[in-house]
Amino acid sequence: MKKFLILFILLLPIVHAIGLSIPNQREIFFAPDQHISIKYSIGNTDPSPLNARVLISAGPLDPFLEAKDKLVEVPAFGMQSFTLAFTFPSELKSGLYPVSIEVSEEVAGGGMAGLTGINDVINVISPFEQGHPYAKLDLNQYQKPGRAIVFAIDVQNIGNTYLDKIGAQITLSLNGEVLKRKMLSKDIPALMPFEKTRIMDSIDTEGLEQGVYTLETSFSDQKLVKEIALGQPTITVQNVPPLKAAAVNDFTATISLDNWKTPIENANVRFHVNQLLDAPQKLTLNPGPNEIHINIATSIGKTGTYKGSVEVIGKMVRALGAFTVPVEGSKGGGNSGFKSTLKELEGDEEAPELQLAAPPAKNKTFIIVLLIASFAIFSFALGQYLARRRVNNAPPPINIQPPIKPQ
Repeated sequence: MKKFLILFILLLPIVHAIGLSIPNQREIFFAPDQHISIKYSIGNTDPSPLNARVLISAGPLDPFLEAKDKLVEVPAFGMQSFTLAFTFPSELKSGLYPVSIEVSEEVAGGGMAGLTGINDVINVISPFEQGHPYAKLDLNQYQKPGRAIVFAIDVQNIGNTYLDKIGAQITLSLNGEVLKRKMLSKDIPALMPFEKTRIMDSIDTEGLEQGVYTLETSFSDQKLVKEIALGQPTITVQNVPPLKAAAVNDFTATISLDNWKTPIENANVRFHVNQLLDAPQKLTLNPGPNEIHINIATSIGKTGTYKGSVEVIGKMVRALGAFTVPVEGSKGGGNSGFKSTLKELEGDEEAPELQLAAPPAKNKTFIIVLLIASFAIFSFALGQYLARRRVNNAPPPINIQPPIKPQ
């Protein structure tokens, strides 16, 4: 029996739902020159057909895939299948090779619907002769300073023999310098061939300054590395001279990256003055003061004090700094030009995201009505879909060569 994942997507005024069948076989064992064929099915509970884009990624096995990109047309209230197919090479180095299947709804114009997307992963294992660990590190990459970083380590024995219990050292580094070091609180237990286990642990961040840290551990020949943003930087803006509206302004301002110990390389920096100018740049910001040069023609505007902001988006970092600047208005100048939709980013536990402005109050009733209508349509669609599932015979099971048992 297959498992079935359903992703519900709300697109006013119609509700879309796509599903992806998930085969019970989660692992395939390598056999030289063997042909592998796995059938998936995409379900559609929408009253209109949809196009689903299937992307398959197999790492070192990519050259042996029959197709890595497929477009599947799925009828209204129906299902359509596709096949993951490849032929193993004659030799494959011992190890675990994830094969990723991603299904997304394709919208008009070739783009993808922003809320769609279902992923599945099947692992190909080429066993080691002796017991051998394969590990994955799982944790939230955005952490609060001063709190312990909680993480999980998933380990599988991908060897043909018993694997004795193993320990591991965990390190936390900043700019290449190890600042925290500890052993796992308990050893990973002994594992039979292809057995799995999960170990939970934590490492403290007491006394560490804010920045991007590296959490690292090793198992046999495998190194696990994750970058962690500990806190968020503070952005301050200084030395912005008085500006002129409807004129070319050429000046250098100072952006200070405070409470942060690591450089932000190739950051997208947006220097913005409400109603007057918007100047995006790509810079590398170092902790402390950084200069930014602006040469830009401003919009027509009135004399007064204007609000401005500098938004910084870099690897694992989003921060916003505010300032005010006096502006000499232009003749007959009204307010036209650039408007900001940025909000201050404070207190986010996870990676901060820019928010869209809230809809005007007069539109709220309309949106509520659309939501109710969408739910009604979805309920009808789901009822039709389930009715069809009861009538039609279930699809035949997927036949896959069983795993090679260890000798």
